[in-house]
Amino acid sequence: MKQIKKYILPLLPFLLAFWLSASGQQTQTRNYIISRTYKQAGANVNDVSKVVTQVQYIDGLGRPLQEVTVGQSPAGTDIIIPRAYDAAGRQPRQYLPFIAAGSGKYQSDALVNSPTNPNVFKFYKDNPAGLQQTNVTYQDLERPFHETVFEPGPLSRVISNQTPGGRSRSASNMYKVNAAGEVKRYDYDPVTNLITTPGDYAAGTLKSTVFKDEQDFETREYTDMLGQLVCKRVLAADAVGATPAVVLSTYYIYDDLGLLRGVLQPNFQDDGSLANSAFLYDYDDQARMVRKQVPGAGTTEIVYDRYDRPVYSRDANQLARGVWAFIKYDELNRPVVTGEITSSATRAALAGSVDTGTTHHENRDNAAVAGYSLNLTAPTTATEANLLTITFYDDYAFSKPPGFGYSSMAGYPASENTSVKSLITGGRARMLPGNGTAGGWITNVTYYDGEYRPIQTVRELYDLGAGADERVSTLYKYDLAAVVAEQTTVQLVGGITHAHVAVNTYDHADRLLSVAETVTAGAKTKTAYTLAQRYNTLGQLQSKWFHGYTANPSRFRRRTNYTNNILGWLTDAKTAYQVTQGTDLPFYAFSLSYNNVLYGPQYSNGNISKMEWLGKDEAAFSGGLSFTYDKANRLLSAVKPAGATYTYVDTESGITYDKNGNIKTLSRAGAAVDNLTYNYGTIDNRLGSITDASASNSGVKIGTSSYLYDANGNMTSDGNRNATLTYNYLNLPKTVIVGGKTLTYDYDAGGNKLKYMADTLTVKYAGRFEYRQVGSVNNLVRVSTSEGQLVPSGDTLRFDYFLKDHLGNVRPGWRSTGLG
Repeated sequence: MKQIKKYILPLLPFLLAFWLSASGQQTQTRNYIISRTYKQAGANVNDVSKVVTQVQYIDGLGRPLQEVTVGQSPAGTDIIIPRAYDAAGRQPRQYLPFIAAGSGKYQSDALVNSPTNPNVFKFYKDNPAGLQQTNVTYQDLERPFHETVFEPGPLSRVISNQTPGGRSRSASNMYKVNAAGEVKRYDYDPVTNLITTPGDYAAGTLKSTVFKDEQDFETREYTDMLGQLVCKRVLAADAVGATPAVVLSTYYIYDDLGLLRGVLQPNFQDDGSLANSAFLYDYDDQARMVRKQVPGAGTTEIVYDRYDRPVYSRDANQLARGVWAFIKYDELNRPVVTGEITSSATRAALAGSVDTGTTHHENRDNAAVAGYSLNLTAPTTATEANLLTITFYDDYAFSKPPGFGYSSMAGYPASENTSVKSLITGGRARMLPGNGTAGGWITNVTYYDGEYRPIQTVRELYDLGAGADERVSTLYKYDLAAVVAEQTTVQLVGGITHAHVAVNTYDHADRLLSVAETVTAGAKTKTAYTLAQRYNTLGQLQSKWFHGYTANPSRFRRRTNYTNNILGWLTDAKTAYQVTQGTDLPFYAFSLSYNNVLYGPQYSNGNISKMEWLGKDEAAFSGGLSFTYDKANRLLSAVKPAGATYTYVDTESGITYDKNGNIKTLSRAGAAVDNLTYNYGTIDNRLGSITDASASNSGVKIGTSSYLYDANGNMTSDGNRNATLTYNYLNLPKTVIVGGKTLTYDYDAGGNKLKYMADTLTVKYAGRFEYRQVGSVNNLVRVSTSEGQLVPSGDTLRFDYFLKDHLGNVRPGWRSTGLG
């Protein structure tokens, strides 16, 4: 022992020095926990681009005081979230993050409102421009925290919440009990399997929580003594401020075991129809859901085996067709095949036959197309013709088309990982042609690297000629983290190779900086930087650039700047274009207002009160809408704001709803004129007809248009467009007949649309590539890109771009011409 000490003691100073250097600059006088996420094997712990270090400082009770993410802000400084507690150990204020230089050290003045040392108050006062925030008030800067007020009692229930910022209002909670006659009581009768109504809950038997949001819009929740939610009630109105308030009550019904048996929609209080206004659930003696009824969409039934695995199921359309869907499993209870089989058996009969089965799983049979045995588990009569999907795991021994092995590319992994236990390695999907004929199979294979990340997928392409296939290869930035540096997609169609290559760059925290895309269509090739992005001081998106031929954003064709309020809500998106380098002109912009409008309602609960926009070369907003909502946050009107003089004005008003939220009336004025009344007939949630009382056929045609549906609730007849629709087993439209023309859609069993046919037009979809068939030749017509598309244009290729609004809707688009 003395000999060991002789060697260890002289090493202690060196070990301590190494430990301190590897620990960054953590404050040693504080308790802390360090967690590190390595993105690259063997990386230095101080390299913030390859190791994410998080330091959590804790107090003597183990409560977090500060959470520091080291060096991950865009400027390379720390991102800090401070915390504070009251005498009861609660957090009355939840502070916004701020940044400071420190390499992981504790910021002792983080919550001191001081103009000198780094703190959360100073950060938000000094950085409204760096944060790209608009409409910032002094009060905003003084309140960089979310504030919670607790009741003083031992329950510490929340009384109110207020979001950050000076304009925010408080949302409140009140805790009560129910009064006599306030809430109806619904029970489930296990003998008759019916919902009964014995009366009302007696006074004081339910806990009532009243939530009022920042607009004083009220929601009440009633729970019983078991903590089960029995009623949720929203106080709405047909118009702002209208009285008496419309009460929207949703009831929840449980059995004696606490299983949810029914959900009654608000309309049930008027029509009393379980078929129209109730979600109903049945269970077997092992508490497994075996039957589900959805309003307007029929009943779904499920059969389980003795291992609690769903084996059979059918919806209302499958019942009408006389088929059951089925799933078969392997020895690890993983689904391996799915399909449909013809059977008129009842759910009870199938459940009885499944319970007598003694075999647990199907076995691999690599010589068969199915890849598995099919006669060991229910349904034992299934054949390959009954199958819809097949999934393979653990290895690559299943049959594949020629040339479907791993193929290395320059700069990509040289080989695949062959030890892939528990991973999906491939599969097959049945084609579902719109004409109803039996389709063939599409096979896919997935290869992985040593970290079990997919590095290559290979699949067949549908109806694009013999040997048509696609190979997608992925290169990662790091050894360990799944950050995609480059991805190459190659398709071989009709002997012609088409390719798409996307190269991504990132900052040290792996925020996307740029995307460079190269598309090869036969002999033609086009390359461009389609996207560049920059971020504010907290790492929130600040600017996007579109289309350039160098990595320098100043040479890009378009730029969009985003601004937010202190809550992070988007307030402005302004896009400019360049005629000559360095000259910005307006292209498209929109502005969103919440609680900062001069005229009209202001909303602090997140509802948008006003939206304005402008177009190309317009110096001021040329269009805009002011929005109003009822107390259930349903849109009531979208009209021109008071005092505005816009060039383009289309309005919607007179919007009313039934208790389920279905639109009853709506009036449009502007380019399209409608005065609509919606009728729901005998089934509450299915639109029966629309009547347009206007004198214009713009939009909805004049008169009454009727609608019909199938058993699953899919629309089969659209009287407004004189259209008839049919659907496949996935409830996707397979044919649409309109104006004497038939549109046909083909899918695979996974729901991917693969083909569209209308008269002489045939379009085929293959991932990001789109083809149009002319005669027997499939011509490439479109390639999806990160911000739009690439299309052939004469003898060359052209990038097109699409700008989207806050809802993801495409607004303007443009072609890439002129300055790069």
